This record gives sequence, structure tokens and C-alpha cells, in this order.
Amino acid sequence: MFHSLCFYSKRSVQELEAILVQHQDDFSLLLEDTFSELELEQYETLLEDLSSPVVQTLSSELQFDDFEVLESEEKEQRRLFLEAKGALLLENVANLHFNPFQVTYIKEILRSLDDVLVDRGGFYPLLSKKAFHDSLKGYKTIFSLLKEEEKVVPQPSLDFNNPIDMIISDIYKDLARLEENGLTFETSDWSEKVRLLYVSLKKNKQNAQTLLGETKLSPKDFGDNLEKLKFMLRKIN
Repeated sequence: MFHSLCFYSKRSVQELEAILVQHQDDFSLLLEDTFSELELEQYETLLEDLSSPVVQTLSSELQFDDFEVLESEEKEQRRLFLEAKGALLLENVANLHFNPFQVTYIKEILRSLDDVLVDRGGFYPLLSKKAFHDSLKGYKTIFSLLKEEEKVVPQPSLDFNNPIDMIISDIYKDLARLEENGLTFETSDWSEKVRLLYVSLKKNKQNAQTLLGETKLSPKDFGDNLEKLKFMLRKIN
């Protein structure tokens, strides 16, 4: 992992400073729009670890031939370097594997810049803006934090000494058979209570106790219509 990044740009120092100010404002708004205050507090350590760029003038002693370059890119990269007037430097870059805020910060500032040359320090060769942006695709951004983790819903266990649970078990076997064989069917002509049971069973794995509580059917209606559902599914082939 690189510890510093430098973007060489044809923009002047004054233009880069204006871009940086706007970028800081836009990034702050992005965070406010994406996370609640409480969530931002939870990510405080990652936010404090961010490396923000500073604008620099190019040293007259810095020469293109000082860099590692890919032979296939040398001509274009030399042209871009000779056009460069200023640079944005990030030091002590947060580990991109563990800090999606740093990844997003870098991607967003790249969007604000024209074609730049990216110096990753050390013995890394120079990269174009596109090539560097493509190299970031494997890292998580802040938007990955928004994806809800799949909630593991405890699955009620079926009691095979309970006749109603045995019927439910048979219904699940038939549903699995129909799905495996790609068989479809209409439920519009089913009674409301049978359809209610079917929808509830498709939604979550349930046993008799949880299913009865969800459907709020009377015990007699519950048992009778489960039998009907089992019979109707068994006929589909």
C-alpha cells in the first residue's frame, strides 16, 4: 500500500486551491447526505485518519526522467508532466483496505480534476487518471457501508410430533419441488385464507406456532386451510 499520493495537474496553483476548497465542501455535504450524525460518530476514527491534499508548486528540480514509467505510456505521460503547473499531495494516506472514506475521498477529488499524472511514491510507475481510478475499483467506498448486512432470521424449528408441523413440512417440500422443476401456478382462484397461508409460508420459514400468530386465523380455519394448501400444491405437476 502506498503511503503518499501526488496528482500532477496542468491547473495552476490558484485553480487547484479553488478546486480543493470546493471539493472539501462537496465531500462534507456528501457525508451529511449519506450518514446520520450518530453514524458519523461511529466512523469518527476512520474520518480522523483521512489524509487531505495540500496544493504545491512544482519544483524546478523535479524531472520526468526521475520517475518510473511504463514504456507504453511514456510519450503521453511525458507530455502531461511537461504541461503540469501544480500538484495535489496527500501524505500518510489511510489504508484503502480498511478505510472506505479515504477511497471515496480520493475518487471524488479525481472527479474534480482534468487529466492528471498520479505519483504513488516509491517504485510505483506513474499512472494516468483513468488507470489509477480503475485500480481503486477493488476497494470499498462509503456506499458499501450503507448496504444492510443480511439479517439472520432465526428459523423456527418444526416439531415432527406435531401433526400441523408435519403438514407445514410437506408444504415446504412441495414448494421446493415446484421451484426446482420451474413449475409456476396461479393463486388468484384460491380462497383468501389459503392464499394468506401460502404468502406467509413463502415469506419466512415458519412453524405452526409462528404461522398461526402471523395469520391470526382461528385454530380450525388454520388447520383446515393448511390441509387445502397442501392438497392444492400436491396436485401441481
